[in-house]
Amino acid sequence: MDIVHKLRGHRVRTIPLGGKVMNTNRLFDYTRSWAGLLLTACLLVSGCEGDDGAAGAAGAAGAAGAAGADGADGISCWDLNQNGIGDLPDEDINGDGVVDVLDCQPAPPQGVGNTIAGNVLQAAHGSRAELKAQGSFSGGVWTVILSRAQATSTPTQDVQFDLSNAANQYGFSAAIFDNAGGNATTMGPQDTAAYTLGNATSGADLLAELVTSAPTTAADFTGSVLTTSPTGAAPVALQAAYDTKNVYILGVWTDLTGDESLAKDQWEFDGADWSQSGNEDRIALMFNINASDWGAAGCSAYCHLGETPGHDGRMRTNNTGETLDMWHWKAARSNPLAFADDKHVIYAAAADTTTGTRKGDDGSGVDSGNKDGAGTLPAFMAEDDPGANATFLINLPSGSARAVAFDPSATFLAGDTIAGNVLKAAHGSRAGLKAQGSFSAGVWTVILSRTQATSTPTQDVQFDLSNAANLYGFSAAIFDNAGGNATTMFPQDWSAYTLGNATSGADLLAELVTSAPTGPADFTGSVLTTVPRDSASTAPVALQAAYDTKNVYILGVWTDLTGAESLAKDQWAFDGTNWSQSGNEDRIALMFDINASDWGAAGCSAYCHLGETPGHDGRMRTNNTGETLDMWHWKAARSNPMAFADDKHVIYAPAADTTTGTRKGDDGSGVDSGNKDGAGTLPAFMAEDDPGANATYLIILPDGSARAVPYVP
Repeated sequence: MDIVHKLRGHRVRTIPLGGKVMNTNRLFDYTRSWAGLLLTACLLVSGCEGDDGAAGAAGAAGAAGAAGADGADGISCWDLNQNGIGDLPDEDINGDGVVDVLDCQPAPPQGVGNTIAGNVLQAAHGSRAELKAQGSFSGGVWTVILSRAQATSTPTQDVQFDLSNAANQYGFSAAIFDNAGGNATTMGPQDTAAYTLGNATSGADLLAELVTSAPTTAADFTGSVLTTSPTGAAPVALQAAYDTKNVYILGVWTDLTGDESLAKDQWEFDGADWSQSGNEDRIALMFNINASDWGAAGCSAYCHLGETPGHDGRMRTNNTGETLDMWHWKAARSNPLAFADDKHVIYAAAADTTTGTRKGDDGSGVDSGNKDGAGTLPAFMAEDDPGANATFLINLPSGSARAVAFDPSATFLAGDTIAGNVLKAAHGSRAGLKAQGSFSAGVWTVILSRTQATSTPTQDVQFDLSNAANLYGFSAAIFDNAGGNATTMFPQDWSAYTLGNATSGADLLAELVTSAPTGPADFTGSVLTTVPRDSASTAPVALQAAYDTKNVYILGVWTDLTGAESLAKDQWAFDGTNWSQSGNEDRIALMFDINASDWGAAGCSAYCHLGETPGHDGRMRTNNTGETLDMWHWKAARSNPMAFADDKHVIYAPAADTTTGTRKGDDGSGVDSGNKDGAGTLPAFMAEDDPGANATYLIILPDGSARAVPYVP
């Protein structure tokens, strides 16, 4: 039977029990049986669920859990290769020498008509840096002064003057180009006559007057004027002067277009593509060195016209071994850095169309073309591009800025700095000592190079490393954020070492190379390591050497004991009220004996700041009349930024003569000058972006120029 009953108001399913239905009124009739009791308990306990009750109040918050592990650092917006390091120069998008958030800004688009200079300029070096120029344009007239040592280190490439002798006359021709280059069209109207240059009593066409100081303006030329006679180009008024060392030539001409042409191969953007056009103003002088057929036809027998029968119109001589000296001043590509391009013209047969016949003199020139590998885009642009439209692009070191006149009324803040020296390209013999210095992980690596023979043998040691019998005495010293004095010289290695070729038995053996070494790995010879008297205060220098048929190369590597790159030589700092100077730089100096009769085991210590020779007063000087030392002085702040070392020489003066300067720069002009006003109490120059630029280096630059940085499409 089925049992149906109500429990808590719910209907309960029937429960079969022995085939009978249990009546709820008789439920307790079964309580006396265990089965009935069990059944009753089940019914009471397992009845249907009731409605859910209201939710209870939230419990108190539990204790905070332990912090999780730090996540990986994000990628900086400037980190193009995602290596976590600011990689110069690839990630220095704005070319300011620092990788930071400013490099994350997208470059604004180029505008229609924007321009980029077609060439990139840098200081010339070596023999090619010996031809100095000073050109100015005013009122439609060009005024150019060219100067060079009368005798140079490259007599096979340069005409060698001796203007002290009236019997000497030097054949030359002159041509000017108005916004154009040289070709048959532009050479046709020139005066190609063969003129002569000599001193004032020589009877030459162009008479050079003897002067006691270098002429710097047209008014300083007082000799007679030679005016060329072209048929369709502007005539050039030429004057000349000379002193005991140099020759100076002045050229003045009216520009027939009336404007200053400076856009050689300039890039211009049309809104879609870049294209190149434009030229520059120029003057070229061609001197005969040894051409047997030089005559009345002048340069026309060798240049683009090719007046000599069989000449193909290339600029070349007509006979084997014959050479012309070419002085080529360019308004856009050499004048901005005060150079003219020093070249020479050699022979090649008409059938030989692969040999270059117009060649740069030994060393490196001032300009290079601004094209990418495909030649379809600029390789460089101005650091302020797009829209800078700079006339000149110049290779400059990171941390440098254009020097402008100091403005004492500008609002500087406490802690602002200004570089203590102003840099420029060196010229003349003093530009002959090239340097390449780099600092990494606390170590300096410096390569010095120079022609073995120079034009100033009384100031420079003259090398001939092809001969194993030749040994050259030298000493080496390094200065860690310091200059030379008795304190810094005392712990140095005073030894007198020798330099010679690989079979000479010298202390420093120079290996013969076929190309100029550009890094330490290119020096394969043995290492000479100096032994300082106190290695705790002066680091040893590891030296290696190499040479080729023209040059000598010396590598120096040393650990900086402070671990820092010291570049703050005489740096100005502002304290909120006043300016003051402090700071120094890292350096290496090599001293070579030229003709000191007492050069010996004491090395440079007998002549330098220590003055170990009895009676020596501690000045850097030799001890006997007419005796000289050659000093190569690399300076981290004052020469390395422009890729030079300072080329100096040390001469004699008696101890009683305290006015004669005994440490003298070689002929020409050096790379650095102090940054002080006339009173010496303020800077004379500051960065063009001051106040607040805090530039490491200040560099004299022409108007219209900008730092060259990689082009960003």
